Amino acid sequence: MPTFIKSKRDEVLWAKAKARAKEQGREGDWAYVTGIYKRMKGGKIAAGLAMLREARDLLGTEREAGTYEQYVHRKKERGETPLSREQWDARQRKPAPPRREPTLEERRQREWERRMRPKLA
Repeated sequence: MPTFIKSKRDEVLWAKAKARAKEQGREGDWAYVTGIYKRMKGGKIAAGLAMLREARDLLGTEREAGTYEQYVHRKKERGETPLSREQWDARQRKPAPPRREPTLEERRQREWERRMRPKLA
């Protein structure tokens, strides 16, 4: 156990970090484990990420990275019923970005090109 592990909470986070490193196949890489631990212990950034994850879970958004099979696995781990493949696919599709109106500068440039094109040819 490293010397910077001082409390029970730190020990729990260290154990979780080691488990995550093992999942990634980097079990003995202590620099990697330490990096995971420090991100878990975190500060403002970790607290913000935790709040975002909690909000995502509360809103029920399922637009998470990964395949449908990974999604089903996560849902079953949580004891929840996964969406059907069709429903999941529909939620994964991103809507088209809204159409942006051209700026005054862009409109002037187009107008100038429209007028000058016959003269340049």
